[in-house]
Amino acid sequence: MRLFKVLTFLSLLWVSLLVTPAQAAQKITVNNVDEFFNALGSDRTIVLSSGEFDLSKAKGYGKTAGQCYSWYDVFDGYELQIKGVHNLQIMGQGQSKTRIVNQPRHANVLYFSDCKNIEIINLTAGHTAAPGACEGGVLKFIDSQNLVIDNCTLYGCGTYGVEAYNCQRLLVNRTNIKECTYGALTISRCNNVRFNNGAVFDCGRKNVEYCCFVLFEFNNSENCSVVNSNICNNRTNIVVQSVNSDLSVLGCRIDKNECTNGIFRILQKDIVVENCSLIDNDANDWFFKYTQDKTANIVDQAGRKLNLSDLSRMEYKAHTGPVIEKKEPKVHKIFGKKNSKGITEYHVQNVDDLLQAISSNSIIYLSSGNFELSKAKNYARNGQYYSWEDIGHEFTLKIHGIKNCSIIGKGKDKTTISTSDRYADVLNFANCENVAVRNITAGHIPNVPSSCAGDVLVFNNCKNILVDKCAIFGCGVNGIKFISCPQATVYGCEIYQCMENGIMLHNSPGDFDYKDCNIHDCGNKDVMTSRY
Repeated sequence: MRLFKVLTFLSLLWVSLLVTPAQAAQKITVNNVDEFFNALGSDRTIVLSSGEFDLSKAKGYGKTAGQCYSWYDVFDGYELQIKGVHNLQIMGQGQSKTRIVNQPRHANVLYFSDCKNIEIINLTAGHTAAPGACEGGVLKFIDSQNLVIDNCTLYGCGTYGVEAYNCQRLLVNRTNIKECTYGALTISRCNNVRFNNGAVFDCGRKNVEYCCFVLFEFNNSENCSVVNSNICNNRTNIVVQSVNSDLSVLGCRIDKNECTNGIFRILQKDIVVENCSLIDNDANDWFFKYTQDKTANIVDQAGRKLNLSDLSRMEYKAHTGPVIEKKEPKVHKIFGKKNSKGITEYHVQNVDDLLQAISSNSIIYLSSGNFELSKAKNYARNGQYYSWEDIGHEFTLKIHGIKNCSIIGKGKDKTTISTSDRYADVLNFANCENVAVRNITAGHIPNVPSSCAGDVLVFNNCKNILVDKCAIFGCGVNGIKFISCPQATVYGCEIYQCMENGIMLHNSPGDFDYKDCNIHDCGNKDVMTSRY
């Protein structure tokens, strides 16, 4: 099977890290959409014949799930979601010959979750032609790694050509993105992303009332680059937005775009721009910023700050050198010790150790100090018993499916679990049983100039829960929220300064008890009950 055909300037280091499906065991040729669904799986190449593959015309559309795919109900139909697949090539006959389409405007055309080593090559993908705007994108990847989109056309009205959340190593190579509604590429919590030798054009032009939000959007991501690409004739608020991300824009033509707000918006970290033309853009300003933005700078590869004169004089030149990637963070492995009852005991010193220790049949002893979840080295990267729920460029830690687990601090005046993400819950447990949280303080980091939309402790569909001798503080909306939880006890806790309630009981008619608690300075009630 062929190796990825990438331009010679790509660094050997970067390419060597892409584990491709070159050892795939099967090669399956398909001629219609039903054969495509039958062929989906790991360790294979699916060769699509010429023609249109309309996912919404499959015999099992919206009803029949496969071993590695399911249908998600959206407003106007169903979205195909492919999960847990590895070493899969989907290969068409060429951009002008093979098309994968879907009719529902609210569905992504292809959605991959928890996948590894995926290639999509030599095809066109988008929504079928129909009146009305789209609310779904073309290609979406979540919690996946080693992804290549090569020699494709991705078109709107899809919201974005490519969306990626919490992914590692994504290459979009020799690919056109056109006529999308929101933007071309949106990247969040990803590492090693490259848009290479592609083109983005005519995005935001179909609807005369609205333009794109941002063509290239990078949020909290590392080692990202846009290289040797043409970004022309688009209508957008902002061309490139980088928030706390490592980004290089090299050898690109950024010409003849209508920019309502500005060409660049850069927050928290400098970005590199070199050898790019920035000609005939109809923009209100080079930069767009809000009053409270923590703005950063544009620099060259040597780190020299570039001013507006430097940018206006910059000329296009194809980039020929490598863009060296940063290694993913390494976290040392911790080991617990089983006690006489067969329970594994962990003694953890930092937030990375805490995340590793989360498991069933365990006692996690926390040292003194602050365990700030948003500073974990693997923040937004999922573990075996936890995941990170994306809530708009912030993430809630969700601990799921564990039984018989205790998290114990040194005392509520000594051990704190916190997050700086105001929209996130601090700790969220789902489908758990026999869980105890003892002797800690928990809440959102204070003195941050914004209100909270997340809760502090959340237990959803959990059984036999104990919160013991803890201090729970706002600005969280609710100090402790129980959703469909029988058998819960809150004992000896101080809960204070929450925006709404100290304790919220949603549809939790079972045994609930709280005693010896001090709930004060909350916006609504000490204990609030409700039913759905």
